[in-house]
Amino acid sequence: MLHRVVSRYSIAVSLGHVPALLPYISDAGVLVPERSIFSQLINSAVIVQLVTFYVRFEQVGSVLAKPMRDRWVPR
Repeated sequence: MLHRVVSRYSIAVSLGHVPALLPYISDAGVLVPERSIFSQLINSAVIVQLVTFYVRFEQVGSVLAKPMRDRWVPR
């Protein structure tokens, strides 16, 4: 996903839409070619987060499905 941020930034700078030094992230997602890349970056981040939530949900569900005495091993 880092390559999308870099590509969006380089497109915005090359077209003169944002300054090269410290642009606002929202400025790089306003005009046409960068806007699509910005939207896809956000969509990709949401999909990764949903997959993470689902995996964690399944992990917690599998732990809670075990009997209480099998969950914690005394030292």
